[in-house]
Amino acid sequence: MMMDMRTARRACKARRMLTAVALAATLDGAAAHAQSPRTNTAPQQSRVIVLEYEVHIIGLRTLSVDTVTRIDGGRYQFDMKVQNEGVLRALTAAFASRNQATGTFGPNGVTPGTGYTGIAVGRDFRRTWVVRYLPDGSLDETYTNLDQPENFKPTAAQKKGSVDPATALMVAGLSPGGPCNRTIKMFDSKRRFDLVAGPASRQVLPEGFTTLFSGETQTCEMRMVKIAGYGDGNPKDQATDDEPIRVWLGKLDDSGLEFPVRVTLSTGWGTLVGRLKKREIREFRPEDYEAMRR
Repeated sequence: MMMDMRTARRACKARRMLTAVALAATLDGAAAHAQSPRTNTAPQQSRVIVLEYEVHIIGLRTLSVDTVTRIDGGRYQFDMKVQNEGVLRALTAAFASRNQATGTFGPNGVTPGTGYTGIAVGRDFRRTWVVRYLPDGSLDETYTNLDQPENFKPTAAQKKGSVDPATALMVAGLSPGGPCNRTIKMFDSKRRFDLVAGPASRQVLPEGFTTLFSGETQTCEMRMVKIAGYGDGNPKDQATDDEPIRVWLGKLDDSGLEFPVRVTLSTGWGTLVGRLKKREIREFRPEDYEAMRR
């Protein structure tokens, strides 16, 4: 169990970067979908956005993240799967997580409904968290195997108004302005923190700098600001992590939409680099309607 917990802590920075990857990823179809229908009463078009990313360090594959965003009228369902691969999986215990967020959106922004997080480390450790968002911003939570001492848990007051990582991605994706120059209050089932994104700047990526893309991008840095829930027996949890996550968004087709093409985060192992591996935007299929009814 101690080995499993050390493995989970080693993967913390990698999961933070994957959060940033998915945060940018939700912007592709969702942002445009959210903004134009707000000024008319026409039915909103249903669509599914499928994005897959791979994460490398010194050229070696370490992590993968797969996301599916379903938007049906004013309802959304977002699913994200993360797992370690390659050299990281060989050096540490197997790690996998699944996140889901559901809710609605409209002229006043996102109204979160539910969030789910499931984490598996090695063969023996499993943890789940289900949250239902109440009208006053409070969280109605159900846990299994919450491995956190009572005196380190964030209070209800500290958690009020915050959202799980998957819901935070939808808040950013379905709000005007994109992910840059904003602060989102987040709670990941154990730790309360803010994701603070700086202003956007323009940068040109030369040919060959990153796969599948070259040209002008919109770039911004994001930082995690710790609020509560840290320090559960590991002194490193008390330290301030000043390493920013950097996200580049570029146009991959003639739609005018900007997609995340590169994400980086410095770690003790070296610089993690996340890049887009697959993108698909399609209409609803029967299985998508079925998934949203569950």
